[in-house]
Amino acid sequence: MIRLRPLLQRYRSLSREELAQAIEVRLFEQPRCAASRYLAGCLAFDDGRRAIAVRHWMIAQHAEPQFQSAALLVFTGLNAIARPADSVWSLLRSTYAEFREPTFGERPKEQLLFAAFEEPPPPAVSSDPQTAHFWRLPLHSLRAELRQLAVAAAPLPAGLLGATAL
Repeated sequence: MIRLRPLLQRYRSLSREELAQAIEVRLFEQPRCAASRYLAGCLAFDDGRRAIAVRHWMIAQHAEPQFQSAALLVFTGLNAIARPADSVWSLLRSTYAEFREPTFGERPKEQLLFAAFEEPPPPAVSSDPQTAHFWRLPLHSLRAELRQLAVAAAPLPAGLLGATAL
């Protein structure tokens, strides 16, 4: 069994295509690998395969309860299926509010996962603590939307989270 830190370091060093292949191999060998399931969910979600993403995140959360954000992402994915025209950021914010702002990113294993795929946020994102917290989720689609909002809305007097125009 590969320990979490080396697995995430290996994954971090791969291109997106290589990562997808490595995750597929890992899940064939270790179907309950929570980190691989979580990241497979992120890749699937970013590729528009919402139902597949939900399935991966459900397994990840069940296999590793420390991945608290997986539960939030499951319901965000389900909302994305029901409301395909909504932006990722809008879906995530509404799901977060719907579930009374669930905690995520505080457990050690989830912190390792977030740190492995960390990217510096744009200044407008980092200036709003709640938006910066969401930035930590390893979703390329979310980060792309937040980058666009940061450019379009800078400077943000009320922060990105308070922005209503999506």
